[in-house]
Amino acid sequence: MLPQNNLRKLDAGGFLKDEGSVNGVWNAILQQCYPTGTDVKYLVNPELRIQEDSRPDLLVRSFTYTGNTATAIPVLVFEGKGSDGEDWLRIESQLSTYMGKLPLAESQKCWAIGAKGKEMKLWRYYKANGDFLPWKINTPGGRSPLIQEVERKKAPNAYSVVDDYGDVRILMDFITKYPDPNTAPSSGP
Repeated sequence: MLPQNNLRKLDAGGFLKDEGSVNGVWNAILQQCYPTGTDVKYLVNPELRIQEDSRPDLLVRSFTYTGNTATAIPVLVFEGKGSDGEDWLRIESQLSTYMGKLPLAESQKCWAIGAKGKEMKLWRYYKANGDFLPWKINTPGGRSPLIQEVERKKAPNAYSVVDDYGDVRILMDFITKYPDPNTAPSSGP
């Protein structure tokens, strides 16, 4: 995760206002969650076509190698908007459409992140039934924060990468710990 002080400065400088800048900041964040490494395990692909009419802002793919061939599996789709851009329902709708077009096996899942200016939301998509479930931070009784997948009706408000940095950090650390959405539990510390 980028340092909070840098995110504050980027925000103050206007670099979390327009879509291109928002996507650039998130490209840097996702590069940290999904490092390429010398074995090229992950690539963060900007504007990669899923199908002719579908091109999310960023698509993270996991690579495996057999002989002289590489195979890619989508693990995260990102869609960003400027702070004055489209509303959250439109962002969710776009992400949900992209998810339905991903080349995933029936049992696979995929992370999704939407951003609007300095705000973000996290979901996990289930190919088998088309569920698109939000994640939130819960701090029961002042105890340690717990990240958990919840029903859509219990979806949290967006988290600010500047003002809710601690919560966003927990979400992104969870993705770093479980980069493959198929192996992530439905809650964790």
